Amino acid sequence: MGLFATNPVVVSRYCRIPSRRLISGFLTVNVVNAQAGTEKDDFNDWVYSNNAPSDVENPLPFGGGHNTRLTDPNRTGKKLSFGDYDCFIFWVVGGMVLHTPTNSGGFQTSGDLASNGYDDTTANTWKLASTLSHNCQSFVKYHLISRINNGYGHTAAAGGGSDGTGGTPDPPYGGTFGIERREYRTNGLPNYSNVTNLSNTTIINSTVTPTAGSNTATCSGLNGKFSEYVVSDGLWSTSNEGGEILSTDSENTFNAPVTDIQIYGKHYFNIPTQLSGSDDHPVVHLLSSGPTVDGVGYYHTTAFWDLVVDVKFMGFKDGTESSASVEDSDRQHYKTNTNIFFQPFGETGNFSWSDSQHTS
Repeated sequence: MGLFATNPVVVSRYCRIPSRRLISGFLTVNVVNAQAGTEKDDFNDWVYSNNAPSDVENPLPFGGGHNTRLTDPNRTGKKLSFGDYDCFIFWVVGGMVLHTPTNSGGFQTSGDLASNGYDDTTANTWKLASTLSHNCQSFVKYHLISRINNGYGHTAAAGGGSDGTGGTPDPPYGGTFGIERREYRTNGLPNYSNVTNLSNTTIINSTVTPTAGSNTATCSGLNGKFSEYVVSDGLWSTSNEGGEILSTDSENTFNAPVTDIQIYGKHYFNIPTQLSGSDDHPVVHLLSSGPTVDGVGYYHTTAFWDLVVDVKFMGFKDGTESSASVEDSDRQHYKTNTNIFFQPFGETGNFSWSDSQHTS
């Protein structure tokens, strides 16, 4: 049986940005069940009402079977797959400084390379990696402003506490993962020294199956580093129409598939590196016409960098029914449509998005 974890499936998008350009703006990530435009039941209801393959049901969050941890959503035939959405808005700030790499060391001789067991012994090519200076630096930071989905009510539906105790099933389905939001505080100006005391960390809604309104820690002070793990924000007005009363926590048992989002800076480069057969001291070269390692030579751009958005999804490893260790997922639980939109303020020219890292 299951109760083993799978690493998430990662979908990445790349935004090309010129070097030394300060960016500041809102970035949205909208994820929805690809069946949302069709008359299909939502994923969790389908899983509960059908015997899904064991390679889907055995790993967490289902943990051994379609009804082992999942409470009956009771939506069969309602065709509410549109409810499987997960939407985020971030404030993204920063940029990247790019420098051409240099190496102040001397070239290794053919004899030195040969005696130390390097495969390529070309003279006047390789230098020790310990003398390499590669000072490119990303300053990208991001802050989760809000997240809204319909997947935060599984514990309430099971009738258990926010820590997963009590109720049926116990523990309940844990398929909605909190996304971290962090802030650093000081007691007040000009007492700047207090902000360096970062040991006071408060975790709010840290479990992956919270009951709305519970498991909220009260900050004991204004000083330090504070984190919370956001499962969902938002209100559902009772003026809405429909039989699913989503102002009731226990009816929010849809699937919110995102486990994490990371946003960072990355630039296009490769520095060929050799490891010797007799020690672990690598040698490198910065010659555009030099030899290759694994078929790839030296290149490095200082003209642009990529703002990378990694969206991570729950998934499973096809054909793996049980495991004693963590497996890498190779499939999502269901096909999703993902839209990423970035609205920077100020200079916005020369930005372009791609499904892969930009090379020019």
